[in-house]
This record gives sequence, structure tokens and C-alpha cells, in this order.
Amino acid sequence: MLQPAPEALASALAGAGAAAPAAASSDAAVAPLASDGAAELAPAPSGSAAALPGSSRVEAAPVDREAYLGALGQGRAAARQGRYAEAITAFDRALAAMPHEPRALAERGHARMRLGADLDAAAADLQRAEQLGPDDKLAAQIWYNLGLLDELRGQAELVRAAFARSFLLSPTAAARTKAGPARRGARDGRGGAPRLEERGRSGGRRV
Repeated sequence: MLQPAPEALASALAGAGAAAPAAASSDAAVAPLASDGAAELAPAPSGSAAALPGSSRVEAAPVDREAYLGALGQGRAAARQGRYAEAITAFDRALAAMPHEPRALAERGHARMRLGADLDAAAADLQRAEQLGPDDKLAAQIWYNLGLLDELRGQAELVRAAFARSFLLSPTAAARTKAGPARRGARDGRGGAPRLEERGRSGGRRV
């Protein structure tokens, strides 16, 4: 997946104006937000397999869509009630039924982030979900949650770039607020968000 030049991020943020578009429905990119500020992911897509990164070829894998949807729903219900360990187990079942599903990976990553027991595993899920080429709305949610994860891990140099990327994919008020320093930098000519090309690191973000 090609990443935009830093100037493109700054330009997109600067062009947002005084207010970002409000979310129009429950499947908007980083809305609705949970009370803790984490992005709730939109309903599952209708496809049964995901394209391999960097390829138009669809990966063949055994799928059980009915089991996938059932487990996904159970995971979401558990996550809404704060039962994140139970949610992770349900998302495990969803991925066993439909391997390489970016949505189930993203939601398991979110649950792992909220549980807080293994932030590296949370990062791996979110990064893998992004690599599988989700649509822009889901990708925006993934980048938003990666920004929240970077905050939890104290990786301040990555935070603004993640939120800026989320905003660029699907503008929302939440992402615009989080990427605020980058937006102000774009107005005064200083820049602000770190280069996305610099995000690679051992066990870190794919760029």
C-alpha cells in the first residue's frame, strides 16, 4: 500500500477547515467512538477472503462465514461490556473460521490493546489487518487505534502520523483533533507529523 508524502498529509489536514465532517452513520470511519475514545469498528464486510498484500490475487483459505459472523458478534458483545479476554477468544474463533480477515484482526487488536496485557500482540494484529488492504473506512479505524496504541506505548514520535493517516483516509472530528499539532504545523509552514517512511522499526509499523 503506497503511503502519501508528508506534504500530502499536511495539505489534507490544513484543508480540513475549522471543523471535520461529522459521522453520518454507525459505520463511519472512526465513529461512533467508545467512551474511552477508542474506535469501534464498523459491521463486517460481505466478502469471504482477503487479497494478499501487494497483489490482486485472492488467497484461497477454508472459510465458514456463519461461524465467523457468530464469533465476531460474540466478540463485539464481550468487548462492549469490557470483557476483553473473552472478546479475544471469540475473535480467535472468528479467525479460525475465516483466516486473514482484516476486520477480525483489527477488532482482536483493539481488544488486546484495551486489555493491556500484551501491547506487542495488539500492534501485530493491527499492523497485519492494515497490510491485508482493508477499505478506507476500516483502514482509518485501524490507523486511529494504532495512534492510541502508540500513545499507550509512549511512542510520541509516531502518534501524530497515525492520526494524520486516519484523517487522510476518512476525515473525522476525532482524528482531526488528535492530529491537531500536524495541522497547525501545516498552516505555519513548519510541518508537524513525522515522516511515515520513518515508522518502520523492529516489530513495528509497516510503511
